[in-house]
Amino acid sequence: VSRNRFGALLTPLGNSLKAFDITIAGDDTSVVSDQGVIVSTQISWKEAHERLEEWDVVVVLGGNTSRILKSNENEPLPLIKAYAELQEKDPSRERTLLSICTGALFLARQDILLGLAATTHPDFMTTFENECSQAVV
Repeated sequence: VSRNRFGALLTPLGNSLKAFDITIAGDDTSVVSDQGVIVSTQISWKEAHERLEEWDVVVVLGGNTSRILKSNENEPLPLIKAYAELQEKDPSRERTLLSICTGALFLARQDILLGLAATTHPDFMTTFENECSQAVV
């Protein structure tokens, strides 16, 4: 195993080794962002729950916050909670949960951000502050 000029690890055949295997979960076979970007999903939320223990990192994307925050049963809220509980049950295996943009609202709803500094999209700061103020202590 060697490195290319950018530092990426190479196999003897010269192919880059992947740093991550990425799995995208969602309600449907594809998700459309507010900006119109289409992202294909590979697994359902149900399968994501079944495979949760496999993952070292879960990235929570924002978007569609109003619909999702109407009920704690709306995904990805249950998935976030389940992933955080895995870390609590087994702190010897470090897991990372991170959010992008308004995904921080979902982490706040599940009390993941208690005692932490966090931010979100500026247009959602008031909603974010409200979510954080309703945290269960």
